[in-house]
Amino acid sequence: MLNKVGWVARREFVATVMTRSFVVGVLVLPAIIGLMAFVMPRMMDERAPRVVGTIAVIDPTGAIAPRLGRELSPAELGRRRLEAGARLREEVATRLPAGAQAVGGAAASVAMDQALRTAMGEAPALRLTDAEAASLDDWKARLAARTRDAAADTSAPLAVIVIHGNAVAAADGGIYGAYDLYVPPKLDDRLQDELRGALSRTLVEARVEAAGLEPQRVAAMTEVSGAATRVVTPEGERKSNEALNLLVPAGFMALLLMSVMSTGSQLMTNTVEDKSSRVVEVLLAAASPMELMSGKILAQMGVGLVMLGIYAAMGLAALASFAVLDLVDPSLLAWLVVFYILSYAMMAGLMGAIGAAVNDVSEAGTLMSPVMMINMLPWLLWLPITRHPDGALAVAMSFLPPVNLYAMLLRMSSSSPPPLWQTWLSVLVAAVGAVGALWFASKVFRIGLLMTGKPPSFRTLVRWVRMA
Repeated sequence: MLNKVGWVARREFVATVMTRSFVVGVLVLPAIIGLMAFVMPRMMDERAPRVVGTIAVIDPTGAIAPRLGRELSPAELGRRRLEAGARLREEVATRLPAGAQAVGGAAASVAMDQALRTAMGEAPALRLTDAEAASLDDWKARLAARTRDAAADTSAPLAVIVIHGNAVAAADGGIYGAYDLYVPPKLDDRLQDELRGALSRTLVEARVEAAGLEPQRVAAMTEVSGAATRVVTPEGERKSNEALNLLVPAGFMALLLMSVMSTGSQLMTNTVEDKSSRVVEVLLAAASPMELMSGKILAQMGVGLVMLGIYAAMGLAALASFAVLDLVDPSLLAWLVVFYILSYAMMAGLMGAIGAAVNDVSEAGTLMSPVMMINMLPWLLWLPITRHPDGALAVAMSFLPPVNLYAMLLRMSSSSPPPLWQTWLSVLVAAVGAVGALWFASKVFRIGLLMTGKPPSFRTLVRWVRMA
């Protein structure tokens, strides 16, 4: 019996891994990552045109317009954009460990500078003009009449700003006013952000000065900078990586889910193809239905282990290049293999039964939909489980087959791993579920493999299991 199972497994394994679709499928993810990392930044080299135009300011206080002219001068706008780019570079460097900064060398630095320049665009050239409150309707009419062709006309208004009378000195009751900003349709959102930021700074500065305080001193007292979170490990200290703390559990679950779903679907497809092409009749002449099913399941398990190994190696290499390999507990890799085998066994039982019951892949949709939806449930609950790995939802999902191992893997790779007894109990529950799924599949496989005609419903499958 073992010889026949091995023969079927070898045939299925070679037939799967030697196909062009498998090779291309394995390489698709690295190709997409490479495209996003190297090609997309170069395609985004097109910069938005420089914004040139007039800003009309109606300032009854007389304290905002002069400050606003300073804030929106070309020199000041350029300086702030340089500072913003430097802060963003520093933030990126803070999020990534020191080892990541060496990756790519000068090319990575040039690519980052190019991306920053593209994102921020060139500093606008704005000319402020004082306006009267009585002319507000005229300015609004000019804004409404502005078209794309008016972009080259520096006298065409880009925006109208109306400062409230109590924007600097509070009215009765201590209530401060603000401003109204009028813009034409489809004005660049970056320019609107510049205007709102400049207005906020000038209003605060004018209010502080009106209160008899020094704006520079108040700004220094209210700004907190240089704060950093550092993680202490046996190997030393490193900067905290909040994003990676969330993404590492998702990466482990994605590895497990991708391997299980792809191999389970391939098992169903191969079974349907053998059945529809009558190859299964030849195979059954040399092996029993149980031997045939066992061989197919073992073959696709081997395919899944190959995929799991390739993508796990890619992920570990990426973490090592960013000097954050300590985020991964080596024991998780062993648990990942165990979880894959058990999860695949449950999925293989369900997919094998579906493949044996239908005559064409298109007929399997009705039976596959519940299975696919159930297996996507952990992905939908990824964030709640990762953020609260000891919560009631996470614990309950850890013992609910066939998705319990996905939830358990999320908890184990989180910042608060579960107790070891919960892990083993989840494995035991998954093993019982796998045995039940394979038992169900064996019954359906034996009856449905040679049956043709109308695809069965789930009730019919249950009746076949009782008959077998």
